[in-house]
Amino acid sequence: MSNTIKNVKSALQTKEEEMSHSINQEIRELRGQVEDLANMLKSQVKSAAHTARKAIDEESNIINLTAEDVAQMAKKAGKQARAFVEDTIEEAEEVYAEVEDKIHRNPLQSLLIAVAGGLLLGSLLRK
Repeated sequence: MSNTIKNVKSALQTKEEEMSHSINQEIRELRGQVEDLANMLKSQVKSAAHTARKAIDEESNIINLTAEDVAQMAKKAGKQARAFVEDTIEEAEEVYAEVEDKIHRNPLQSLLIAVAGGLLLGSLLRK
């Protein structure tokens, strides 16, 4: 009887280690996706800033700006900002959909990842 209990304990420990490894892998993948998204956003911000600087440089060559010229420049900058925000939201929604899909495909694993993340965050905040 004790051999059976030992075997069950061993099997449970093995399964726990496998799940822990799987959870850690999922966490690494999610971190990678978040890092990719952050890098993508950083790149887009730099691109938008470059585009804005270029537009400002082009417009600064005009000596006599009228109120209408200023309004057009503001409108152009507003359109660029809106386009940037829309693109960023679209990309964030895609990443969210990917994560949501992973959660639906692996609900138990997702729950365990969330629990592990909560425990990790809790232990970090306690210190």
